[in-house]
Amino acid sequence: MRLLRWLGLALVVVGCGGEDSPFTRVDTKVPAAASGFLIWSDIWAAAPNDVWAIGNGTVYHHDGATWTAQTITGAQSLQSIWGASPNAIWAVGGDDIAFWNGTTWTASKAPSTGGGLADVHGSSATDVWAVGDNGASVHWDGANWIRRGIAGSFSSSVFAAGTGAKQAWVCGVTDFKEWSGTAWVDIRDQTDHYSCEGLFGFSPSDVWAVGEDEWMLHWDGTAWTRISIGDGFDDFVRAWGAAPDDVWAVGQRGAIKHWNGKSWSGVASGTEQPLVAVHGSGAGDVWIGGNKVMLHLTK
Repeated sequence: MRLLRWLGLALVVVGCGGEDSPFTRVDTKVPAAASGFLIWSDIWAAAPNDVWAIGNGTVYHHDGATWTAQTITGAQSLQSIWGASPNAIWAVGGDDIAFWNGTTWTASKAPSTGGGLADVHGSSATDVWAVGDNGASVHWDGANWIRRGIAGSFSSSVFAAGTGAKQAWVCGVTDFKEWSGTAWVDIRDQTDHYSCEGLFGFSPSDVWAVGEDEWMLHWDGTAWTRISIGDGFDDFVRAWGAAPDDVWAVGQRGAIKHWNGKSWSGVASGTEQPLVAVHGSGAGDVWIGGNKVMLHLTK
């Protein structure tokens, strides 16, 4: 699975970078797990006082002061979380799907997929995708989860900007597909066989793919273009942005990059631990999580 593959690269790294970072480490404010630390796999923030994150398979909620573990009967080892609104949030992992309606969590089983779910994203409360290994892919249309298998692939990330053709994408290390409106279509040739780990965007004509070290891909509605990130030392796993000129990417060895609308530049994280999650409620509220690390940016 995505989380274990990435975090396994640096479980022995315990040092922190010495550079000044605009991010503050807030992992000391998070309740300790039974093992003594939490490995954060995903984050979704609706507001500075309404932040959801998954640590060691458990969902946590931050109310602006305190992190609280959530008890979700029937859902275990969750990996990814996404919300259409504060009252419509999904978390997935394995064959479990959990849903928050603003008051309570309920759990259900995904349609048989043959693989475990690892990522969830949607364009609205009636257009949600969950994907994972062995071609696992299911779609929520507002009433039911429907299997939409991806032949023989491992998908580490999904991004949906709408329900039509060329408005949703999935990717994995050796795979890259686009939704045609009825099926997933291979577009590896269009992406120059890019080794993709994460997807994020703002519209059907503004999508980022992050992954292999010195490049990121950008979709402008017509073509995928490679954009240099300035060095070739770190692979990236996830991206999120508050605006098209304010995008963050995180990855291996505490790597953080920021897009200002013209170029990518490095940002000190203060850690060398792998970072695998990034989200925020706006430019002044950005959260980053990874192996025993939770970072927060406020402006």
